[in-house]
Amino acid sequence: MNSQQPETPVNVQLLSQLSECSDPSQQLELVDQLSQNLDLINETDCQQETLLMTIFDQLFPIFSSKDKRKYTPTYEIQKTILKKINPWLCYDLVNIIVKHLTDNPLKGTKEYCYKLLNILIKNCNLQISTSMTTLIPLITKDVASALKEVKDSSSKCLKSLLGCSGNVDLDPFIPYVLDAFVNPKNVPDSVEKLASCIFVQNVESPALAITTPILIKGLNERTTETKRKCCVIIDNMCQLVEHPKEIVSFGGELQKLLLNCSESISDPEARKVAEKALNTLKSACGEVTESFVKEKTDIQKMLEDIPEFEIISKSGTQTLSLLYSITTNMANKQFFDPEVWSNSYQQYLPESIDTNVKNVISAQILNQIQLSFQIKEEIFEDTEEGENLYQGSFSLAYGALTLLNTCHLHLKRNRFYGLLGPNNCGKTTLMRAISNEQVEGFPKRDQLKTVFVEHEIQEREVGEDDKGFPILNIDLTGAEWIVDCCNNVYCLEPPVTLEDVEPVMEEIGFGNSKKDKGHDRAADAWMGVTTYSGGWKMKMQLCAATLMNADILMLDEPTGHLDVNNIAWIKKSNIFYIKLFFTKRF
Repeated sequence: MNSQQPETPVNVQLLSQLSECSDPSQQLELVDQLSQNLDLINETDCQQETLLMTIFDQLFPIFSSKDKRKYTPTYEIQKTILKKINPWLCYDLVNIIVKHLTDNPLKGTKEYCYKLLNILIKNCNLQISTSMTTLIPLITKDVASALKEVKDSSSKCLKSLLGCSGNVDLDPFIPYVLDAFVNPKNVPDSVEKLASCIFVQNVESPALAITTPILIKGLNERTTETKRKCCVIIDNMCQLVEHPKEIVSFGGELQKLLLNCSESISDPEARKVAEKALNTLKSACGEVTESFVKEKTDIQKMLEDIPEFEIISKSGTQTLSLLYSITTNMANKQFFDPEVWSNSYQQYLPESIDTNVKNVISAQILNQIQLSFQIKEEIFEDTEEGENLYQGSFSLAYGALTLLNTCHLHLKRNRFYGLLGPNNCGKTTLMRAISNEQVEGFPKRDQLKTVFVEHEIQEREVGEDDKGFPILNIDLTGAEWIVDCCNNVYCLEPPVTLEDVEPVMEEIGFGNSKKDKGHDRAADAWMGVTTYSGGWKMKMQLCAATLMNADILMLDEPTGHLDVNNIAWIKKSNIFYIKLFFTKRF
């Protein structure tokens, strides 16, 4: 008795017919049929995604036909496919679109290529970064196109792509970068804007892919000042590149231009700046001369060497092709989250394989891939006892000035730390960056309460008077200022009251005229903030700090305006058993 073969689902039948169809008229008929029932695509099993990618590729020639009525249904099919397919197949889909962009210069093809690419960018915001180096030069050529449809679609696509920098420091400057791409004459202005970018987090390849074309244009400008600013930006960014893999793809052309600037610019000072940038760039690139990006063939060979992979090696060419692509794309992005990896990977393994075996296979593959991308980092021994509050590395820059490059910071509870350095070296900038949650990897305030007390009170509006004029925090009394700071700046729960504030102010030496205490003292809790001297203003801020119950307390020159007695109060205060930063001027 012959066993009956399972019937092929209707959606797979239709998709298979479309993928194998070579007759144009029949293809258009199938397109019409599929466009009227796009749910057939969404019902496709993930193991059939190779089939969807084949169809996605084969439909592009329709945009070159004279029958524009077929454009919309074709576009709807391709758009649905993009939304259906695993985002970790993004790299393969980008290659398909790039192929048709470069092979077919016709208006219809280019316009819809960019529309589809824009959808892919939005759906695969994380994954698209590995393709930026390829995409940006390609798109920018069409941004200046004389064809309105091509120019509009490419400009919209470029804007979406530039938003995938992954660098919060660079994001506010993206409009200026876009302006330079769209209007080359504005390159000098864009370079000037970029020179004021304050980089805090490490600079990685997406940010470099965005800025490098502008810097190349700037280095080719005639004016020395623009060239000099480009050199400063390159020097600054390269100091914030942690690993050579991030910059090696951009180093070649930049090195040639910087070398030319260092030899040909007439201004001696500008030549030195170019020479410095060149040396920094060479240092960032290290000894590496080729890209760290793995090709699918490299990953395939690596997987085949893993014993556990043999179990799925007979799963069929389609499944293996998907696994090779997904592994390659996740590896190049260095996205090694075990849970996400397992969820993205195991769904493509045959159902006949036991779940436990699937777990072993995916874990072994993940481990092998991680080892191939492993970068040795300097290990710092922790010999000090106590609870860790923070341990990590970060970089910090202000404008064109690099303040810290891959700085290692290790903080423990119940410790005092001094932050020492000459004037204008960035001590206050660092503490303010930590307080403003700008240091990459440093816990947010809802995870680790961090309070920064500056030696100068920062003015801000707290309301309006009867006539509609703004009331500033410095218009308040000392006690009111503390309440406002605790409740409206640091949002303490439960809120601080004036009754909470009074005893703390009395302890540090403030008078309290409402209770007939300390009338002879220089400052009263109910006096206006503007009447306080610098020392009493600092004491007021310290009072606020004691009420905030911080995990990390950063004090900017806390002893600058204080007498001996109040310095002693700082040391013995119960609140200051937590971490303490303070700055000292030289």
